[in-house]
Amino acid sequence: MTERIFVVINGLLYPYIIGGAEIFAHSLSNELSKLGYDVTLLGYSKRDYNRNVSALKRRYKIVTSPSIGRFFDRLILPLHASNLIRGIDSSGDRPIIISIMLHSSLLGYILARKFSPKCHIVSFSGGDAAISSMTGIWLERIRIDYYLYSLLAITINNPRSIFIATTNLMRKQMVKAGVKRDRIVLIPRFVEDRFFQVDPTSSVLDGNSITFAGRFSEEKGIKTLLEAFGIVAKRVPEAKLRLLGEGPLRSLIIRYMRRKGLQENIEVVDSVPYENIDLYLGNSTIFVLPSLNEGLPNALLQAMAVGLPIVASKVGGIPEAISDGIDGVLVNPGSPHELANEIINLLEDRKKALQLGCNAKASAERYRVGRIIRKYIDLFERCPDI
Repeated sequence: MTERIFVVINGLLYPYIIGGAEIFAHSLSNELSKLGYDVTLLGYSKRDYNRNVSALKRRYKIVTSPSIGRFFDRLILPLHASNLIRGIDSSGDRPIIISIMLHSSLLGYILARKFSPKCHIVSFSGGDAAISSMTGIWLERIRIDYYLYSLLAITINNPRSIFIATTNLMRKQMVKAGVKRDRIVLIPRFVEDRFFQVDPTSSVLDGNSITFAGRFSEEKGIKTLLEAFGIVAKRVPEAKLRLLGEGPLRSLIIRYMRRKGLQENIEVVDSVPYENIDLYLGNSTIFVLPSLNEGLPNALLQAMAVGLPIVASKVGGIPEAISDGIDGVLVNPGSPHELANEIINLLEDRKKALQLGCNAKASAERYRVGRIIRKYIDLFERCPDI
């Protein structure tokens, strides 16, 4: 019988949430389904979910429980688990459960108690490691309820679960947070083949589009980016900033545009379907990621695979993917003047920009989907013995 895989998200699924973890859950489920695994993605939904997912190019099954709001969903976790269990065919072989994000592992743990899986795998995201270890800016800004929730998840799952780190730094943070070292496996995020097929050469040489893709939130460095672009626009008036995403700082972005008179220079593109993100990257000139905290962001790897010159913060797992001056430029987080100067340098030296982009595409080969999925398959084969 075909190996069963349950991919678990303790929250709304993509496309309701266009976040890195939610998109990764969708992509991972699709890639494993292509290889013949019987994959079910489990999470929460709104009433019109079936209509929303009808356009998705998905191969996997979906089982959902109705959401009543992010905060309350965590309070009624056992009820959600019960709803999901009722929607799962219990007649098959023991599954492998993959919880996407640390906080999803509490839901994964309940499902594991019911289905006695071959193994329960907990895949960390960037924020999970930083939150759990209480490092950096998160020490002042972290919500204590999320910290305690994460600590509980580690405590419950530590004895038997397998934990995936996407970077070496994340692995160190996980150990600091209390995860047993011998339960951690290093598997980076992957990039789908379609991103490698994009050729941005004409836009890199002749365009002026500076692109950011991600959540409009504090930790993504949105305020730093806006201040930096204000400097860039004075030096290069034809420069355009394209912001792809959604999030709580959207209103701040709109106010900034109006206050600075940059409505013609800044474009906010809400809720870009993941299936179309390669098209936006393909007509970009520079990709920027000024984050204050990161793991190994999907958007960064995608921009590398496309072949864009990248200016990114020297935080989290980014320096493990980007070698400063070789396949991208790294800047100190929270420094708008440094960020602006590096963007201007690339706009003024297109030959250098193009070379950085070519090098980035070559470096991204190590994150190609086929190579990374093979690591998951190896892990599945070793599951009973770990």
